[in-house]
Amino acid sequence: MRGQSEVVAALLMTAIVLVGFAIVWVYLYPRYLEWEQQASNTALESRLAASEWLVIGNTVFGSDRLDLTLVNTGGVELKVRAVYVNESLAWQGSLSLAPGGKGEVSAPLPRGGRVFWIKVCTARGNCWTFLEVNLTAPAAPPPPPPSPAPPFFQFASYDSVVYGQPGSQASFNAEVENRGGTGGYAVVGLYDETSRLIASRTVYVPAGTRAPVALSFSMPASPGVYTWHAQLNNSYTGEVDQVVLVTLDVTHAPPPAFKITDYNSTVSGAPGTSLKFVVSVINTGGSSGSLTVEVYNHTGGLAASASVDSLQPGATARLQFLVTAPQQPGNYTWSVRVYNNYTDAYDDEKNFFVIAASPLFAVTAYNSTVYGLPGSSANLVVEVTNTGNLDGSCVVEVYNHQGSLVASSSIHIPAGSSERLALTVALPGSKGTYSWSIKALNSYTGKYDDVKNFTVMTLDLSPPDTSAVLFYSLFEALPSGWGSIGGAWSIVGGVGWEGSNALRGVDNNRGPRSTSVYYWSNNIDGFSTIKALVKLGGVSQGDNIARGFALLDRSNRNARFYRVIIQPIGANIQLSVIVWDGRNTRTLGTVTVSYSTSWYILYLEYTRGSGSFYAVLYGENSAQLATLQASDTSVDPRYFGLLVDGGAAVFDDLVVATGDPRYVTVSGLTPGWVVELWRGSTLVASGAADASGTVRLSVTRYPIIQSAMLVIKDQQGAVVIRKTLDVVVGGYTYYLDP
Repeated sequence: MRGQSEVVAALLMTAIVLVGFAIVWVYLYPRYLEWEQQASNTALESRLAASEWLVIGNTVFGSDRLDLTLVNTGGVELKVRAVYVNESLAWQGSLSLAPGGKGEVSAPLPRGGRVFWIKVCTARGNCWTFLEVNLTAPAAPPPPPPSPAPPFFQFASYDSVVYGQPGSQASFNAEVENRGGTGGYAVVGLYDETSRLIASRTVYVPAGTRAPVALSFSMPASPGVYTWHAQLNNSYTGEVDQVVLVTLDVTHAPPPAFKITDYNSTVSGAPGTSLKFVVSVINTGGSSGSLTVEVYNHTGGLAASASVDSLQPGATARLQFLVTAPQQPGNYTWSVRVYNNYTDAYDDEKNFFVIAASPLFAVTAYNSTVYGLPGSSANLVVEVTNTGNLDGSCVVEVYNHQGSLVASSSIHIPAGSSERLALTVALPGSKGTYSWSIKALNSYTGKYDDVKNFTVMTLDLSPPDTSAVLFYSLFEALPSGWGSIGGAWSIVGGVGWEGSNALRGVDNNRGPRSTSVYYWSNNIDGFSTIKALVKLGGVSQGDNIARGFALLDRSNRNARFYRVIIQPIGANIQLSVIVWDGRNTRTLGTVTVSYSTSWYILYLEYTRGSGSFYAVLYGENSAQLATLQASDTSVDPRYFGLLVDGGAAVFDDLVVATGDPRYVTVSGLTPGWVVELWRGSTLVASGAADASGTVRLSVTRYPIIQSAMLVIKDQQGAVVIRKTLDVVVGGYTYYLDP
């Protein structure tokens, strides 16, 4: 009995459990299905809400009403439920708009004001705010603008179909647009047919901009057509902004696509002859396919064709055709087309030229800029190439800025060859920059084959700025305005620099401090700086004769003065600055160098305010031998002169200036241009213009040049201008005036 009771109890318990499970199942399962359906509907509504987009197409203001035209620019049907004006409910109802559809809404217009904030809301909870201005109403300050809308993301473009082989790597490409009011992060997710996330990427998109996204994934392992979807998740709002369907075609590769990559842009030959035309075609598609290449003549007729039975993806086919040139000479436009036999459509077309029996000329080299003095003649060098297949003659014509023919020349050029010719052109008579042209006239066709423009610049040197030069003399004769304090001063022939005349002074101990001085009577105390350069000749080793410059405070033998001199002592030359202050003679500075020549060049720079002296001694070839600096303010010089003490001395080529007489300056140049200064056939100096367009030419050896020539060349060495000048003096400044 006890065992039977335990069995009955167990069976009873089992029955109770089964009945309880059945009751729970019958009660809860329908509710589970209801919950699942509600969740599915909620997700669908979220996707549809993210695809809504609406704009105001037109606004009409009446005296007391506002008429709005609403346009559905989104991808799903929407219902407009309410319209607010300045945050007050102005209209409420139900207006259904299909994608692209329009609808009208009329609402009361608040009184007062010209600017209105209009908010339109749909049944799915989306709202858009717009600013509208009533230009017919009196001006009133607008209400404060609403806060910037949160980011809202939409696919601007995406791959709706992705092709590939089973199990191959593929890529989903899209462009995400932020149509909201602030920047934010969008999460792009790719989901398979079971809504399983396959790939995702987060991208930041500023408001009003787009960002590209590429998701790499593996195609399904089995052939077929799959429907996946791509989803835009808004990290800012936590909402799904958009869902789009993506089709995966795992059964077919992309179709073939053909493109012309290379071809003869021009073919030429005698009329009626066969011409070779070569074209290359590449398959840019995803599968192999057949194609037909067709060549059409200028009348649209089929001139030749050829087919390729199978061209693999990425492969190139090269085809060669023989086409017949037109019977009449001339230039013709033909075309080549590629027909895709898979898609029954033309994939690509290119035009090319057929030239029948004609030379073709091109201007291949010429002076891009021609320079010269106004009214002068200049040479224009032109290179012409015959790119045709026949020999021919070309007339090269040059036209000025007024369109007038100013030069021409005919030249015969074999096919494939180049020839050069030089034409002389007369430049405009006024300074300026002009645009001229070169034309290549084909004598065979009577047409211009090529035209090239070039620049003509007529330049000139402005008169020199001589204000920095106070006095200069070659001592061919005694200068006016000069006098002597002691000594015998005269012009002596044949003893000067290179055998010219020179100034000779013989000391007689009757000048200031027993020194003979030849001085300039013009007062120099108005100049803060005096600079001077002179050549000293007849210098004998050990002659102990002092010669050089004198700076005096008066023009008589009682003068106090500075001596800037050289003096041969033994085997050396001493460069010294000495002062006689009326009571004592003091040496302010001295430097010694070895004696080397009978001619020396002495340069002095004296600054009045500081009483500073800067002296430089050069050899006859202008090589620097010594420098000396000293200072003293015990004497206030008013006169400049030359001195000799202890014998006879020769002086030549004197320049007194406030600027540096060792240099001639030329400005207004193009950086890199070169200036040459010539003295007859001797190149005195040359230099390239710096970044400011200025060059300083050293003329220490030739500070005064008569019948000089300045030559200016461009960076390529071509002469810009060549100008003869009566005299060039150290310290002059020239300006190239365009």
